[in-house]
Amino acid sequence: MWRQLRHEGVNVAHSNVEQLMLRLEVRGVVQGQRPFTTFIDPA
Repeated sequence: MWRQLRHEGVNVAHSNVEQLMLRLEVRGVVQGQRPFTTFIDPA
């Protein structure tokens, strides 16, 4: 969210976005990582 706001030209502190996301119960997306499973998928 912070990166997108900066891309759109909105000057906002990272900590402010973090607090807002916590208050709104919004979770960020982690890019580039595979989902973790507890067992191996045989397919």
